[in-house]
Amino acid sequence: TSAAGSIYSLRFINPSALLLRQIEKDVATSGIPSPWIRGLPRLDTSAKHLPAPVVAIAIFGAATFYLNVKNFTLGGLLLEYNGAGLDSLEVGSRLEFYLVTNAGERLNGISGSVTHISTELRDVISGQVQIGLKFTGMPPATELRYREIIREHCLALRGEAPPSADAV
Repeated sequence: TSAAGSIYSLRFINPSALLLRQIEKDVATSGIPSPWIRGLPRLDTSAKHLPAPVVAIAIFGAATFYLNVKNFTLGGLLLEYNGAGLDSLEVGSRLEFYLVTNAGERLNGISGSVTHISTELRDVISGQVQIGLKFTGMPPATELRYREIIREHCLALRGEAPPSADAV
């Protein structure tokens, strides 16, 4: 943590066992707890048999961008993009987009605010970037369907089938 309260994430490349033990000792004796507590779990999109949004199609500037959804939760998304054109995207930028699910369903009219942008050192050349996005608005019907997708995803994770439309 810096004097301004910023949190930095470091990744060591091929750390020695001695370095790892020293880091563990330093964190245990003088580390600080995370400044944020995650209230909702992140739901991963990699399991193709579980319902999930998988692509965000966003308009930024005059261009359209296709971003992969890495994980999702009730409050937002973690998106991944490979390529150029998002150089002027910054924390606080607003995006208008729609989501496409792995079942081909389209969720329209969503807006969000960029909460963080991260690039791995090795990915600077390829242009890969991960973007944290907090939802700032969506139509009621879209929100209802998004919540249903989360519910279906969670039920499937627990091995339960969602109730059929006939049972409701």
